Amino acid sequence: MPTRLINDPISWRWQTLPTRPQLTDMTTMNVSLPEELKAFVDSQAERGGYGSTSEFVRDLVRREQDRQQLRALLLDGASSPTGPIAGQGYFSALRVRVNSTV
Repeated sequence: MPTRLINDPISWRWQTLPTRPQLTDMTTMNVSLPEELKAFVDSQAERGGYGSTSEFVRDLVRREQDRQQLRALLLDGASSPTGPIAGQGYFSALRVRVNSTV
């Protein structure tokens, strides 16, 4: 399951991200492409080891979903309060904390 590091005022901690639901129900969508784009899709599907052009297009859509989710997380992080300065003291304390849990 994917995780991300979130800024917690007390400490850094990992948060589990939701996973993508499995695709069980499929529906058909027809897409019109110019010949050059169709040739590109066919080529990428073959070179990328996809079983079909549909698999390639589904992967493109998933990547766009991931990109949008990452963008939202980055914007959320950019608008959050600034965390502590990660100077020498911060890393020294972090090493102590990590070594004490081992």
